[in-house]
Formats: sequence, C-alpha cells, structure tokens
Amino acid sequence: MLDQELPTLTPKPMTERAAARNAAVIRRAAAYGTIYCGAAPRRWLRLPAADGLSGLNALQIASNRAHPCGWRPYLPTISYRLPGHVVYVRIEDRVGNVSRWYRIKTQ
Repeated sequence: MLDQELPTLTPKPMTERAAARNAAVIRRAAAYGTIYCGAAPRRWLRLPAADGLSGLNALQIASNRAHPCGWRPYLPTISYRLPGHVVYVRIEDRVGNVSRWYRIKTQ
C-alpha cells in the first residue's frame, strides 16, 4: 500500500499565557529550541495535524514562503520568532508527502 495522502493541518495561534500554563509544552519546545528566523518576540502555535498512514515527521515555518526556515521535527505545539503577524506553516509525513502552506495570522 502506498501513502499518497497529503498531511492536513489545523494551525491555531496560542498566547504566551496559555503556553505557560502547560509546563509539558514548554519542556518539549525547549528541547527542540525556538524556531528563530529573525528578530521578533516569541510566539506560539498549536499545530494539530493528521496523516492517513505513515504519521507526521517534520514541519517548516516561514514569514515569506520563498524563504522558509529549515525543517524541524514535528511537535503539536511550537514556539518561534519570526517578524510580522502572518506566518506560513507546512508539514511533512514520514514518507515525504508535504502539505500545502497554511497561512496563520497571529496576535
């Protein structure tokens, strides 16, 4: 059986206060480091995602889709520092299928 299904994502901005209430979220994000692609305040995203067969592998984030940050291990909640109030996120499953770019307006 081949996995040709693209992963799907339901991104949601998350406030610093909401992230601070969940110590496990902070520990996981700290283990992988904040995604940093420019001077900006730290922001958080919840990234509930789904993939039909193989599972999720990595995510990519950008303030400009033409110049994205590098791929990072997929986590359901991430912290990042990118300029601007609009970011784009896409995810990859374990066999290499990549989702479309999702546009997220942050606070």
